[in-house]
Amino acid sequence: MTVTSDAFLRHYDAYKDRVYTYFWYRTGFQREIAEDCTQDVFLKAFRAFASFDDEREFGPWIFRIAHNHLVNYYRSRRPTVPIEEVRDGILAHAPSDIEGRLGARDRPLQALFDHGVDLAEPAHRAGDEQTGEGAVARFEIARAGRGGERLFER
Repeated sequence: MTVTSDAFLRHYDAYKDRVYTYFWYRTGFQREIAEDCTQDVFLKAFRAFASFDDEREFGPWIFRIAHNHLVNYYRSRRPTVPIEEVRDGILAHAPSDIEGRLGARDRPLQALFDHGVDLAEPAHRAGDEQTGEGAVARFEIARAGRGGERLFER
């Protein structure tokens, strides 16, 4: 073993249980997920260990890697709902006179829905299907949410 490997193993032995516990609590006490995340974090840390500054503490460095990994874990498992389902759900609960309650700002969006325009298409043209489509959906949902409550009040 090299000096670098020995140093990493000492840090691994000192922090493996703490990193596992960090994931165990934050994943709802799911042992398998906590183990997988812990393994992934130490693998990332080992690959980047050459860039670790020995003058600094190992704990904050490894927990920053763990935190970033946890954020990416949840981000990759975020549920998505097609915009059509959102629209259909909103319209199913809308009062019959919703057309008269729409403001001038909302009418162009309603016209797009009425003509069957696929809101995902502009996102695909934007070039990034993964983030573009979600951005369009989040924008439209947020826009519908502002003032949307007053549309459904009786």
